[in-house]
Amino acid sequence: MELQVRYLEAMLTSLRVRDVPPAAGPSIGVRDVPPAAGPSMRLLLVLSLVVAGCSNGSASNDAGSDAGTMLTPDEQAAFDVAAPTVPAVVQLVAVADSFFKFDPTLDTTQSDVANAQLIENHIATNLGTSTDGGTKCATLSLSGATLTADFGPAPGCTLSTGLTLSGTIAVAVTKPAKLSVAFTFTNVTVNGTALAGTLSFTTADAMSFTVIADVMWATDTLSTTGFTVSGSAGAVTLSGPITNAADATTTTTFSSVVWMDGACYPSSGTLVIVKDPLTETVTFTAGTATTGDVTITVGMATFPATLPTYGSCS
Repeated sequence: MELQVRYLEAMLTSLRVRDVPPAAGPSIGVRDVPPAAGPSMRLLLVLSLVVAGCSNGSASNDAGSDAGTMLTPDEQAAFDVAAPTVPAVVQLVAVADSFFKFDPTLDTTQSDVANAQLIENHIATNLGTSTDGGTKCATLSLSGATLTADFGPAPGCTLSTGLTLSGTIAVAVTKPAKLSVAFTFTNVTVNGTALAGTLSFTTADAMSFTVIADVMWATDTLSTTGFTVSGSAGAVTLSGPITNAADATTTTTFSSVVWMDGACYPSSGTLVIVKDPLTETVTFTAGTATTGDVTITVGMATFPATLPTYGSCS
């Protein structure tokens, strides 16, 4: 651009009105500028046309559409595929956290059976107890290292954490080397949203877990083999890829996403969405936790967006 301007300036220094043919037409041009205006005025007009042309070209080639306030249809489509993973992951972690805390409930020095008992004790505490010592609003059954929790038909049972579950959740604990907790969901709803499939958490220290998931949350089929959940007091940090079967060409990767216990959405971190050639970065802030409002960055442009609502979170 700088070279173009210098070239034009050199050309216009010697430009004269008489050099422009009268047949050039009525459109605005150098010939409309009186000779008295001098080369400076002619330079200004031509440069303004060149800059406008460059500006228009940039806008049309910018996938983020810097000049606009809306995502392009392709950008919006990529966000729509990735966005449901956020409330889905939050709900999956909340379910697991109801059975065992990530900071931690489990004990990797004990056996699988002992850890299954720790899980039963924890979920029983979240259910509360009846006057005869039994659990309220759900039936718990422990057989060896497998716990079965029956929360009844929808709407199900509301835990002390505020999570409402229905259906049956089987939790199998194994310890061939590392400790693993595997969930199987049958006719389950979480805060009114259907959840089916399998989910497992494997750990060496009871605070940092590798996640394998193949679940259907609402109408989205989600899977991962390289996701991690790390626990701390009152929060977890989520990192790694999630695939939505709705469009396997779109990759969604969580990066140091922090979710606080009981919050509707994450409060920090980013979600990177890639659908070649598009790359979008979704940023979570403290305000996101209650509103679901995020910002999407595409190239140099930033746009507002809102994550999908679920349950009482809207």
